[in-house]
Amino acid sequence: MGRPGQNLRRIFVKRIISASILDQMLISALMFTINLLLIGQAGAESFGRFIVVLAAFLLSFGAQNALILLPLNVLIPGKPEHMKSRNLRMLATVDIAVIGVATLVVAAIVGLLGFGIGLVCASAALVVFGSNRELMRTVFLTQNRASRYLAMDATVIAATLCALPVTWMLMAPETACIVSLAFGNLVGAAAFGTNIQRTPGRLKEMVRRYGDYWTKSRWALAGAAVTDAQMRFYIFAVEILRGSATLGLLQAGRVLVNPIAMLAFAWARAIRPNMAERLNRGDRESALSMMKSGMLLIMGIGVVYLTALNLAWPLLDGYFLKGRYPGLYNTLLLWSVFAILNVPAICVSIYLQAGHKYRQLTICGALSATGSCLLLGLLAFDVPSLWAICALLVGELIMLAGLFKVMRTEFIGATEHDTLPRPAL
Repeated sequence: MGRPGQNLRRIFVKRIISASILDQMLISALMFTINLLLIGQAGAESFGRFIVVLAAFLLSFGAQNALILLPLNVLIPGKPEHMKSRNLRMLATVDIAVIGVATLVVAAIVGLLGFGIGLVCASAALVVFGSNRELMRTVFLTQNRASRYLAMDATVIAATLCALPVTWMLMAPETACIVSLAFGNLVGAAAFGTNIQRTPGRLKEMVRRYGDYWTKSRWALAGAAVTDAQMRFYIFAVEILRGSATLGLLQAGRVLVNPIAMLAFAWARAIRPNMAERLNRGDRESALSMMKSGMLLIMGIGVVYLTALNLAWPLLDGYFLKGRYPGLYNTLLLWSVFAILNVPAICVSIYLQAGHKYRQLTICGALSATGSCLLLGLLAFDVPSLWAICALLVGELIMLAGLFKVMRTEFIGATEHDTLPRPAL
């Protein structure tokens, strides 16, 4: 009796993972298309400004992920229905404050960099509508409603692509892309989003309730901050010290290898609630097996993709880029090494997040970010711009060393997982 049930569960989990990967592939294809459009039609400087705005938005998403989406992923699955409803209402209400603060911060960053009022407003709109969609998408993931979030994101893509030709004629290329993305997120969430019972009038009360989670979520927030510092600080450093054109050249190489990271993040989003459920019931071996198999699969696909990309480079450079990005191949080689190293870091981090090891993750991330940021400071001197990628590589090696040190306890017989407080919400 047990074996058929386990087999059905495995099939169900595989379907959820496949749906998440398909969904992420669609979103990644959209972003890849927009990136290539800017690289090919707008030039390096415009592309550089777009990358800065997108990085600022991803910083805000990191905060939302740590404070709201992670608790949704690891606390709601497996709980009684009445507790799920109360926790969701509390987290969704607190999310109003998180989105509000994030919008102001992103708008301030874009404004201080002197990108113009149009891009400031577009950035603020992207934070509001994009964050709202991310909340709904995470709710669907915890409810295992794959068809719902696939439909929502398909609508996001369609609406963005419909808006882009119009906005492209009316405003600067980078602003057109950000406005189109904001519009797509608005339409997708409006058409297929779930009715989340936010209670803005009880915001203060919900923030007080959220205080019961703060003991651990503060480590998650700190972890998001140091991860973003490691992964995205170089964007602002290059923009300030070398300019948008140099940033556009460096980031063009990363765009080409980004499908590997997107695949890893798709796997991570789908697997985290299932992994958390296994760890909550003490099935550590199963969770470890999921992590290791995912790591090997994604790295294998990554190696195949990078091999194909290198073989196709002469055609890509000659017919698409047309020699407008000199030195891009060297940038691509460094980003390829980074992409492969990043896969185990993502997979191990997801396992530790599912096990509520936020403090350990934060310490590893802090050491990594410190190493990267110190090395990035050399860009103020006469060093090649490729040094920015080398600084990230050093940080990634530091991160991997720290993560595998933490994981040693898991492989040789770990102590009990940290647990989050469980208030009666």
